[in-house]
Amino acid sequence: RSYDARNIEKISLTRDQFRLGQKEYQGILSVETFEGDFLENYNPKNSLVVPFEQPVPKKNYFVQSYTPENNSFERIPDYRRMLFWKPNVNITESDYNYEFYTSDLEGTFEIILNGFTSYGKPLHVVKEIEVTTKNLN
Repeated sequence: RSYDARNIEKISLTRDQFRLGQKEYQGILSVETFEGDFLENYNPKNSLVVPFEQPVPKKNYFVQSYTPENNSFERIPDYRRMLFWKPNVNITESDYNYEFYTSDLEGTFEIILNGFTSYGKPLHVVKEIEVTTKNLN
């Protein structure tokens, strides 16, 4: 079966080990067409089609604020279990601080930092904080 080469915009070959999700591949051949329809028109039997997750639109995340202007809810308990979520952080200094408010729930909360260094090295840090009634007042 043939494919019209005039429809191809770019062909890329990666000979290095390639990781996608939980699977590792010994290389990848990527064919991009101008119309983005290569698979619909040409799908050889010995090829493996790997679906990619599409980028998702940017989300706006809620950040709790206890400013003097926002004290109308001060008597309503805060029972959040997720205290802080910041999906995109660019840290340029060796020390970096974040402030967040704890929940009114007592207990141990886990702080997880996942990401990549500027060199592409995976980063995973897990710490715990203890919230007690003496911290809440």
